[in-house]
Amino acid sequence: MKLTNQSFVLLGLFFVSLFACTTRERVTDPKGSQPLVRLSEGDYLSSTYVETLKRTRSPFEAGKTGRINRVVVHRKGSKLLLEPIFSFHESGVVFAIHDDGAASCLESCGEDTRNLTASVVDELTFRLGFGELEPVTYVFVNNASEYVSRAALVGKYYDRQRRTYEFSQDGWAVFPDRRFRFEIGVDHVLNGFDYFMDSTTMWAFKRNRNELQIFATSDVDGPEQIRPGPPYLSLREVR
Repeated sequence: MKLTNQSFVLLGLFFVSLFACTTRERVTDPKGSQPLVRLSEGDYLSSTYVETLKRTRSPFEAGKTGRINRVVVHRKGSKLLLEPIFSFHESGVVFAIHDDGAASCLESCGEDTRNLTASVVDELTFRLGFGELEPVTYVFVNNASEYVSRAALVGKYYDRQRRTYEFSQDGWAVFPDRRFRFEIGVDHVLNGFDYFMDSTTMWAFKRNRNELQIFATSDVDGPEQIRPGPPYLSLREVR
């Protein structure tokens, strides 16, 4: 029987102890055909995070939608590994989906991995939940940082003197007086605002429709905070 990409693959429901994850359960198609697990390797983001990011263009606001908004999928030998990233900050558990259709927990690192439930929707989508976390839909974005950057910051802007500023998809920013590599901030454990970084500095930003305000930050009293006062730059997006 030939399966389409829309065929649901049940990964199973099983219980594991808090510190020992040894249970394996066969993954089968609900119609009873042979096990089949196909997921593209790379980063997946929760669908709620993606929807919020598109609406607000704020990684900080999107990050409030869940504790696990990013899952990394990659292969190790014959195993397909699902590695949830907590708050875009650290991993604490790794699940393995084996080629024979069995699912197991490889590492728990103190996380509650009971009540694991997962279902593969197609090669670019799956659902995952465990412990007290309800199942969430995750969608393939390949590279989370690049995806978030395109949604939140990439674009061309003018200042009040109509000088051009551009954040490009390739990770380069071109300002009137310099060109530099930048990286969008997705980890907000320590920083309660949207930000990007160049090689030496963290810059906060705020959006108001087509206006992008960029602020200097300071770490004098601990983690970086937005410096008081007017923005360092006020830019208008033109495309």
